[in-house]
Amino acid sequence: MLFQIKQEVNKLHRLVEIDIDGVFKSMLLLKKKKYAALTVQKVGDKTVTSQELKGLDIVRRDWCDLARKAGE
Repeated sequence: MLFQIKQEVNKLHRLVEIDIDGVFKSMLLLKKKKYAALTVQKVGDKTVTSQELKGLDIVRRDWCDLARKAGE
């Protein structure tokens, strides 16, 4: 289904080509490139959700473990 959506959009808009990096169930968007999201992936017959964190204090290496745990 995702492949069909990508194919139809690319067919309609020739100047821009899209690609799908992931499917999100829900997302908390704080700023540009700073978000926490639940990603959905199909593994065999099952759908698996996992947490993805980008640009937040939790993923920064220069922050201590206490700040990371409080953020989670």
